[in-house]
Amino acid sequence: MNMNPNGKSRFIALRRSIPLNIKALILTTLMLVAVICGDASAQEPPTPQPVMANADQITVNVLGLVRKPSRCILPKGATVVDALASAGGATPDADLKKVRLTHKTTGSKPDSMLIDVKQILGGEAKDIVLRDGDTLYLTQLMFRY
Repeated sequence: MNMNPNGKSRFIALRRSIPLNIKALILTTLMLVAVICGDASAQEPPTPQPVMANADQITVNVLGLVRKPSRCILPKGATVVDALASAGGATPDADLKKVRLTHKTTGSKPDSMLIDVKQILGGEAKDIVLRDGDTLYLTQLMFRY
């Protein structure tokens, strides 16, 4: 921010103009930085579309650090690994030891738990069958070992 001769502040303009159609509330911080810095690979996230499942299907939200965050339609009996695969898999920064699974409930508070997907993929833990309306959320890995 700079000061004008009249004492009022003014903001320095960015080198690149930012498109007005950016939906900043649904962009991740990294995506927003990429758009501001002019990274051609940064794309605006897709607009969510209404999803209708058949009686033999479930709808699951897969959000956070996955390649294609989306609402997925999966066959009944689908598991956590199936849902992650339908969202394109985890990004390299995702913490697979702390994936949050939230079950939609009729009560006031949703049922939520942390899942270690690395153990599931390694055969050390059983994969969890998902229910209609479940949400998987992958957070960022804090430390790399």
